[in-house]
Amino acid sequence: MDMKTIGEIRLENLELLVADSGTLETVAGKAGTTSVYLSQIRNGALDQKTGRPRQMGDQMARRLELAHEKPKGWMDTPHPPLGPDKRVPGHGFEFDGRGGNIDALPVEGTVRVDREEFVIDRSQAGGFILGSGVFNGYAVRIRGDGPVRSLRDGQYLVIERDGNPEYSDYCILPTRDGDKLIEIRARRGDGTVSAEVVFSGDRLTLERDDLDGVECVVAVVSASRYRPHAGIEQKNK
Repeated sequence: MDMKTIGEIRLENLELLVADSGTLETVAGKAGTTSVYLSQIRNGALDQKTGRPRQMGDQMARRLELAHEKPKGWMDTPHPPLGPDKRVPGHGFEFDGRGGNIDALPVEGTVRVDREEFVIDRSQAGGFILGSGVFNGYAVRIRGDGPVRSLRDGQYLVIERDGNPEYSDYCILPTRDGDKLIEIRARRGDGTVSAEVVFSGDRLTLERDDLDGVECVVAVVSASRYRPHAGIEQKNK
């Protein structure tokens, strides 16, 4: 029997906290962090600098324990799995996710990240991405390799509607020339945000108000999270 890693155990225990608290937002709020950050860990979102899935570090594990009145080391210790009454449903079904039974998002199409304009081809919609941790959002499949190694053909962007640019690496910025995928580079103390258009590399300086209500990329996940409609329906029978 394979031993679980600390990272896997912490993900399972994060799902226990979500089941106890009701939402990922509540879990994050108690610990003084954000649901977007925990969603990225939950999804195994690729770190754009290392190209590796993001993991929960010791500091965050201890913060969650303290905030949720758990003994030190609780996040690193296996506990009984969620019972049927504690499972968090997805879109009318339940499934075994990476860290427990967690929500899914519909795939609304494909998008080219090797082009200037961010346009979703909705003729390619269908299926779900598992374990998103986002309830008001959707996913799109990447076509073509992007100019940064964290955006590769066949991966999926998990997008939150009315997202929070403070905690996202990428956002979708509406412009007169169409929607553009931008990378947040820096948040300055004067209230401005330094950003870069992903395809062209054009640098932008934006007011934070310019990003109010925009859609944000919560995570970039692999195709292993994808399930077609038929596969999910079959699991629910």
